Amino acid sequence: MDPLTLAVEQFHAALALALSDQAPAPQATRGYALEGFTPSEVLKTFRLFEYREDNRYPFILLSADFLEPESYLLEAFMQLAGDEAAIRQGLAEDGRIIAPTPLPEQRGVESLASFLSQLASAVAHELAGLVVVLAPARVLQAEAFAQFTAKLVARACYPELIFLVPKEVAPAGKAISAKVDRKALTEHLKQLKSPQNVGPARENAPQLTAAQRRELTRKTGKRITSKEAGQTYKRLLFEAGEAQSEGQFELAAKKFRMARTWCHMIDLKPEAVACTIAVGSSHFACGRTERAIEAFTTARKAAAALAEPRLVLQAELGLAATHLHRKEFPTARAAYERISASSDDLPPMKLESLRLRGECFLAENRPGDAVSVWSEALALAEALDPRLAALTCYSLIGERLQATQLLLGKPHLAAEAKDRTARIRAAIHAVPNQRVSQ
Repeated sequence: MDPLTLAVEQFHAALALALSDQAPAPQATRGYALEGFTPSEVLKTFRLFEYREDNRYPFILLSADFLEPESYLLEAFMQLAGDEAAIRQGLAEDGRIIAPTPLPEQRGVESLASFLSQLASAVAHELAGLVVVLAPARVLQAEAFAQFTAKLVARACYPELIFLVPKEVAPAGKAISAKVDRKALTEHLKQLKSPQNVGPARENAPQLTAAQRRELTRKTGKRITSKEAGQTYKRLLFEAGEAQSEGQFELAAKKFRMARTWCHMIDLKPEAVACTIAVGSSHFACGRTERAIEAFTTARKAAAALAEPRLVLQAELGLAATHLHRKEFPTARAAYERISASSDDLPPMKLESLRLRGECFLAENRPGDAVSVWSEALALAEALDPRLAALTCYSLIGERLQATQLLLGKPHLAAEAKDRTARIRAAIHAVPNQRVSQ
């Protein structure tokens, strides 16, 4: 197992043990030490734990730079408004309702402690409690941060409120710790593609130099990751897919978020976008359409930034389907139009987007526009190689075009649509061993 994966798993095991045996506050404070972790990896390590199936604590991560107490408090209160709402929304989606916790007018340490205690009290009616992690990326005033932490912990006296703070400012006692040997990690990454690691040894096997590895990464745009890290990613995807196949869509969304966070940690950017799309699909399956739109929109933006057109199209499909489900037909239609304009090299997707764009027109009581779109789609199917046309939804398009022409009182055009569809089907039948599209 690579050093980063091993350190994260060791930390998670220790953290799970610590959270399972909490004493009343103020003793419910634990120090943590993540040596060799970057600030980004620290936050992702905690988020990965929060998404675990066995975790019963929402996490609040206060990660702003600690320049001085006033600015840290200001950043914390700005963040907490959204965190409190997100916690309530997440619980509500699982059928758990808690009362809102209003932000205080005063913005001092005492007010912060009181707010966090009240929120923990509300959460504890449904879950085990609340974990607050103080994880500033930078601390410019170490002594002031220690005083701030001590005061905050002392004022927050609710038993189900647990603080995780850097071990340097934690009460005396054993800290939850993990360490990444960056030198060992770098060496491990260098050896990932060594031929001695896979298959039988070869004396004459060519080896990539460090410069060649960098050039390969630059050309492919993909980071070479470890076998263990890849296996962790595959395991998370398998667990998410398994939950989804069993109808446990909330759990599936959680697992896909874990997989996405893991991708961020090991720098698998396209895979992280794919996980975000899967999160959106899980939200859609649960009926959480607002969350689905948020996930698909995030994925579309990230895919565009990575210049990954296939992922852009997948995100667009998710957005279009969600808006169509919400009967937001103009918005859905615009999304399908973007898909059809970008999928010339994917005829099945192009025809499906045209079919659904026509359905949007029909739902908007614009049958003439629907007919135009479906006629265009059928013309595209007619121009395809029959083997490729068989993979499209040409038959559905023909049926919808025929029915709509009859609705418009144009039986001769309906008959023409039927004939065109039949000719495509006959061409497909004429290809040896070619199955006919339904």
